[in-house]
Amino acid sequence: MLDVRFPGGGPYTAQQIVHAVPGMRILVFSAYGDQGARTETAEAGVAGYLVKGITNARLLTEVRTLGDATRAFSSGPTSSTAASPPPT
Repeated sequence: MLDVRFPGGGPYTAQQIVHAVPGMRILVFSAYGDQGARTETAEAGVAGYLVKGITNARLLTEVRTLGDATRAFSSGPTSSTAASPPPT
């Protein structure tokens, strides 16, 4: 799990991890729900992007979803996730 505004660059860090460890699935969990942040992380190869404010039950569901090799991107604290990354 990684925050998009992680010091040193969340998307850059994610891209480096995905490149170094093939098959690694990174979930971004952030307070920033803007489209730009989601697109930037999707392009870096993250498996999912969730906006802080979701319930614990929802977080658990999304983590399990990622374990099933799908991608999860929420558009807000209470929104549903999509089966694919946000449009570019």
